[in-house]
Amino acid sequence: YLSFKDWNWTLKVDFVGAQQNEAFLVKCHSLANQVSGATIRFLGERTPQELDEMWAYYDFLYLPTRGENFGHAIAESLNHGVPVVISDRTPWKNLSDKGVGWDIPLDAKNFEPVLLQCHRMEENEHKTMSECAYNMALTLLNDPQRMQASRVLFR
Repeated sequence: YLSFKDWNWTLKVDFVGAQQNEAFLVKCHSLANQVSGATIRFLGERTPQELDEMWAYYDFLYLPTRGENFGHAIAESLNHGVPVVISDRTPWKNLSDKGVGWDIPLDAKNFEPVLLQCHRMEENEHKTMSECAYNMALTLLNDPQRMQASRVLFR
């Protein structure tokens, strides 16, 4: 998750989720310590209640995933009005056209310009994007066809 809440352009990054591979985590900590001008935290797993409360502190979900069948974190982010910066390896497509984020080909050079755009974004532009994200989530959650498909899936 990325946060620019104070809008003074200080980058804050929180990694949330299971930390199952100790060697990889050590490497991530080492790399994070090399980044100047940013606050980077590794928060580990959180309960659903904790996550629900945390969304208010973030400006973007950053998820350059190698693949998702659905991407529940993406749906949750949109539901909380938090725009997304994700890879193009999810079912979530054309996000920029919808004004709710970006789905980017999975290559670091492709993410840099978007992250800079997020970093430079004016507060009113972010507010509009957040409203679009929330409205998209509402539309999806209230889609009767999706609700029926979910019922069939969980039977």
